[in-house]
Amino acid sequence: LIKPEIFDFLYDKYPPNINNCNVLVTKFTEISDPTKNANLSNEQEKMLLLLISNISDTSTEMAILTDYYAQFLLKKSNIKSAIDFFDLAIDTQNKINKNDDLLQNFICHLSEAYLIDKQYDNALKFAFSVLNFYTNKNIKTTSSLYATNIISTAYFRQKNFKSAHKYITTAIETAKELKSDKKILTNLYYDASVCAFNIKKHKEAEKLIKEAENSYNSIPNNQKLKETEQKINLQKEFLKLNSKINLTFFSINKKNLILILVLILIFLIILTMIIL
Repeated sequence: LIKPEIFDFLYDKYPPNINNCNVLVTKFTEISDPTKNANLSNEQEKMLLLLISNISDTSTEMAILTDYYAQFLLKKSNIKSAIDFFDLAIDTQNKINKNDDLLQNFICHLSEAYLIDKQYDNALKFAFSVLNFYTNKNIKTTSSLYATNIISTAYFRQKNFKSAHKYITTAIETAKELKSDKKILTNLYYDASVCAFNIKKHKEAEKLIKEAENSYNSIPNNQKLKETEQKINLQKEFLKLNSKINLTFFSINKKNLILILVLILIFLIILTMIIL
């Protein structure tokens, strides 16, 4: 776990300036939005570290800034440091309120970092802790949806397609109940189609990719991502090709079966003639 002392080396060169706090919070709010490509200069990054080190280690403000900084590190692919800072955000918020939604959101971020780092067991452990937290309360939130999706993705990458399919189906149900953004639903339907195909539920996979396409078409044009459209079209073509191959294989097998039955009949006739 990162301790506040790690910031000491910055004090001489970059004295704290709390007046910049609001600017940095705004900046990190942009960074946390995946649709934006916000970034920080080296000076801003150092200033944020100083702000974190100067805020009380039992304040929600410190927890939020620490979590934002961890997200920034994750976007820079500095996964190990991101995990450390997510841990610090969780530890800080845990001292304030062990049962609030903010803490669960931080835990989801940590789980996703482990997922990106291919530490699937850790990703599942933390995602399940969030899901169980809300399941025990019998409520569904964006954090429980987030956790369920992470669980499905982790299982899929472990090639446990049956479990991946189970949790992506749950994620879709949760997203519908929460009236989630169409972009979220589109990706969930696509992922569910891929999962269904991998457990040989081909008809379901075809139905789900149509749902993904319909959901995508309902997204405003200025919010559509070309990559999403491309992956949906690829999945559609793949499923069509698979269907044709299966039909051809079935047709060949049917012809072979008829041929085998005819040969058996001829053999029985010849055998009968020999016996007689």
